[in-house]
Amino acid sequence: MVLPKVGTVGPMSNETAALQQMAAGYQQLEELPLFAMQVQKQHSQQALSVERLKGFCLAVRRDVVQQIGPLDEQFGTGFFEDDDWSVRALQAGFQLLVAKDVYIHHFGNRTFQGVGRLADGHRQKLIIARPGLWRTGTLPGSLYPTGGPQLKQ
Repeated sequence: MVLPKVGTVGPMSNETAALQQMAAGYQQLEELPLFAMQVQKQHSQQALSVERLKGFCLAVRRDVVQQIGPLDEQFGTGFFEDDDWSVRALQAGFQLLVAKDVYIHHFGNRTFQGVGRLADGHRQKLIIARPGLWRTGTLPGSLYPTGGPQLKQ
């Protein structure tokens, strides 16, 4: 079934943004398949509309990419390209959903090991690349779309 307003869908995970995060109900990776099946059964067909999806795992419709373009590579891997994508998709009228019945284990921040404060430079790139679209938030390192709802941290 295709829902025309849904543009991008992300999973639940152990290591991600707040609205996609779910405590890992397993101690060893061998226990992950059983836990994921339990999540699927418990939350079957449930979704949550959000204003931001983390880019480690996304399902994206082709027509959304054709309309708003791909992830913007100027931000580099893992540096706000998913935040930028989320805002552009919302502004184009698409909905972002979290599939509550899909659980993906994410090791988290492997891209950033040893990167340090490089994110600050990429954050500034985002603000410069999209003048008037982004503003810094009150939390250190936070970004919000200008004139719109605050992205959930």
